Amino acid sequence: MTDPRTPAGTDPAIDLRALDAQALDRRAIVIALDAARLVRPDQWESPTPCEGWNLRDLLGHMVAENRGFIAAAAGATDRRVWHDASLGADPWVDFADSAVGVTAALSGPEVLERRLLIREFGTFPGSVAIAMHFLDNLVHAWDVARTIGLPGTIDPELALCALAFAERWELGRPGIAFGGAVEPPVDPTPGERLLALLGRTPHRRSA
Repeated sequence: MTDPRTPAGTDPAIDLRALDAQALDRRAIVIALDAARLVRPDQWESPTPCEGWNLRDLLGHMVAENRGFIAAAAGATDRRVWHDASLGADPWVDFADSAVGVTAALSGPEVLERRLLIREFGTFPGSVAIAMHFLDNLVHAWDVARTIGLPGTIDPELALCALAFAERWELGRPGIAFGGAVEPPVDPTPGERLLALLGRTPHRRSA
């Protein structure tokens, strides 16, 4: 997973070694915050592109991931730190708090040099762990946006970077992380390629 070779199908202009995972992650966090901020109180029970999850479930997952990355960056090795998906009366407040915390935890040069235990996936260099967080936030921000009826277009630059990571880790295979890959639309944008690889139908509105 740390092999720097460019995977088949990835834009050859994308060099995984040259990507600034921290900057990409901060941009994805802001995008997720912007989408979640627009959720109305009556939308928390709406179904999402994540099968079996409503919007409250999805935000709980994102909060749990943020809390887990915060703990991992501090050296936690107990996998139970990834299981706290608890939300209060206003899920937005918990998500915003966790987003601020994870931004701080994954910033600075020192975290890049650490090895972080990430869920059941194993232990990775900080730069790889942060790339995983970037990818998760970027795609789930789209899930939130589509659930509440927004276009959810993914920035092409971010999508290409996320594709470089997703294709490197073969995340399009069922059971790895997101859903199994689906057929993308004709002449797909980078965002549509990314979404299809991770089991989403880009043109389908979820709510």
